[in-house]
Amino acid sequence: MRIFLLCWMLILAPAACGAPAAGPPPSGTAVLPRDLAGCYELHRTKSLYFAPPRLRLDSTAVSDALRGFIRDSAWALARLDAEGRPIIDDRRQPILYWGKHPASDSVRIMIHTGYSGSELIIAPRPGADTLHGRAMEHWDMGPSHNSAGTVALVRIPCIEPG
Repeated sequence: MRIFLLCWMLILAPAACGAPAAGPPPSGTAVLPRDLAGCYELHRTKSLYFAPPRLRLDSTAVSDALRGFIRDSAWALARLDAEGRPIIDDRRQPILYWGKHPASDSVRIMIHTGYSGSELIIAPRPGADTLHGRAMEHWDMGPSHNSAGTVALVRIPCIEPG
């Protein structure tokens, strides 16, 4: 049942329910993982469910386990704490990925528990250290989507494990 809900929520619900596909205006540039890979501090106008204070966009493809749920190319994402260390949560298998938004030139970042979570839709700009966009929250109960304000991702140095 959980897999069905997850598939419905991430793949079928936006099309079936007529959820708006609008994001930031297209930037006119191709989204390349190597250009955006790195660590970012998340600035938001509202609280976002399951969203970390920092995150790392990797240029490696998502795991095989996630590949079955995602229709487009997607890359790995790590949640980071305020100091830039990975957040490890053994209680759940989060759904974390980023990739090109299917309806525009923007980037879609999914930070999800499998039941509820947040989606960031940002507009990449060549050479920019700050990425701007909007946030949506996804819920397993009640209204399935709601606007969660604007966001900015500010590039920061990554902390190397060691």
